[in-house]
Amino acid sequence: MKHRIDITLERCPMTLVKVKFKLSTIGKGDTLEVLLSGGEPLENIGPSLQYLGYTVSEPKKENEFYLLEVSRS
Repeated sequence: MKHRIDITLERCPMTLVKVKFKLSTIGKGDTLEVLLSGGEPLENIGPSLQYLGYTVSEPKKENEFYLLEVSRS
């Protein structure tokens, strides 16, 4: 199942806090699409989630924002 969160209006560290909270609510094998801004969120969210053991796709440009797909295994 796919879930989605938009953190384009959030600033660090709330970006990671909100993504981690959303990830805690999804099931194993589910995917979370994270819509985020460039700059610090783009630089930090993916590597932080990979460090925590999640599978994170390469960011895809979506209009003026970016989209990451995060899988929980």
